[in-house]
Amino acid sequence: MLLGGTGAAPALEVLTPGTVGGVTDWKAYLRERKRNEMRWPRRGGRTIRRVSLEQAAYLGSAVSGKQVSLRLQVSEGGETGELTWVFTPVTATLAGRNYAGLSWKARLSGLERAAWLRVVEPVRLRYGDWSFHQTWGRWYEQRIDFLTELAIPVKWYFGEIQPYYFAGGPGGAAVSYFERAVGAEVELRQDGAVHLLDVRVPLGAGSQRETPAKLWLWSADPFPSKWAAVDEWTRLCDALGDMYRRQAGLGRSEPRPLLWYTYGPENFDAGNQSPPLGASLFYQTAQVHLHVAKQGRFAAFMLDGPWDSDGHHPPETYLEGSGSFGSINAPWSLEVSPALGGEEGFRYLADKARELGVDLMLWIMPGHLSNSSPLFVEHPDWVRWKVSGVPEDADYGDITGTSMDGGWYPYAIGQVEKLQRTAPFAGFLVDSWLTFGMYPDGRAAQPVPSLARSIEMQKAWRALGLNQIYVEGTGPFGISGGGFGWEVSFFGNEADLAWEAFERIEGREYGLYR
Repeated sequence: MLLGGTGAAPALEVLTPGTVGGVTDWKAYLRERKRNEMRWPRRGGRTIRRVSLEQAAYLGSAVSGKQVSLRLQVSEGGETGELTWVFTPVTATLAGRNYAGLSWKARLSGLERAAWLRVVEPVRLRYGDWSFHQTWGRWYEQRIDFLTELAIPVKWYFGEIQPYYFAGGPGGAAVSYFERAVGAEVELRQDGAVHLLDVRVPLGAGSQRETPAKLWLWSADPFPSKWAAVDEWTRLCDALGDMYRRQAGLGRSEPRPLLWYTYGPENFDAGNQSPPLGASLFYQTAQVHLHVAKQGRFAAFMLDGPWDSDGHHPPETYLEGSGSFGSINAPWSLEVSPALGGEEGFRYLADKARELGVDLMLWIMPGHLSNSSPLFVEHPDWVRWKVSGVPEDADYGDITGTSMDGGWYPYAIGQVEKLQRTAPFAGFLVDSWLTFGMYPDGRAAQPVPSLARSIEMQKAWRALGLNQIYVEGTGPFGISGGGFGWEVSFFGNEADLAWEAFERIEGREYGLYR
């Protein structure tokens, strides 16, 4: 299996000049949204121009030891930059097996409006090999027979898809990955006997920028069967995951039997913000559902929607134009909900969990709030924006992302620290890791994905003893909170659909929940 075949020329994605955001009155902005038929009014905005490197001027090449570099001059909108491609032979021992190949990376000097590098990596396929890929909630496997083609839509590495490529068979194996975690996107498609990986790599901030190296490695060791190949895929998943966690200073969360409890509006009174302890949902959860977990030998218990949210307030309190509809996952703040029992009730719940020996986990989000949140009213600068000039709501409508680079971040860390100090618990299920945990804030002159900040947030949690981390996503930074079939069962569809989903993968379950 060799790099080669068809593919588009690499390109830079360059942002046009402009500003984004600037809302200072959140309530007035929401009212304007309502008048605009619930479409977000634009505040500034920038467009993305793709500059093909076919149009670049060749400046020369250099050889240093075994390293080869190519220099190009790129121009756009009256600005110029120098892009240097660096190719290096590499060897690596992964999961006890020797691999060898090459790496590439790019350095950019100048042209500071360039935000992303687009590269299409063509991989020539070999008949009889197997290719495996895990995305959030889906497992892809392909026998290379040139009769079927593989297509995976755009996904975030470390958020929506395991961050490596693998194919292997009787003639050996190929693996590709970044040398360190990066919020890159990938789309995989097939053109005849070639897989095409369309990779979009963020360039980062500054005037001198460099992408992490992308490695392409091969092993001649044979994998004579599908199961031998998928064993190697699994070993690589563990080995690369360990590498990325080690680089980030994060521990590994081991999957444990988990009971997930989502309550309904019948379980509490949204109009009562101070129920007596014995009537609170936190108390009832401790008295009933924790015991169910203990009796069922569940090692962990996850409580959905513990924070003050839309679902804990009557509709007349929602802001006009907010789109709020009563979701318990549209938080107003990171205060445990008074309607569920407040801090007193939560302390009782946490104490009972420790007494029973059950790890208590809470639903949380890396960075979003209800559009009705008083925090957005007080801090409109916390809103995360798309480069197009509208708030980043991930198409939900009732919630909006918070910028991970402003005041939200220390607030969120501080709230968790305060709660953990007064009522210790075990960890989190991190909702929207694959969206708000990844998306950039388009207000920045050089927008970068939020992955690095989300990882830092996890690191801060673990420093507080919160080591049970599940994520809505797929990758090395937490246990995947959504295995195959999770969506069809969780969102209230017919139970037989979940069973049908299981039957479709029976015999192919390997690694699905990694």
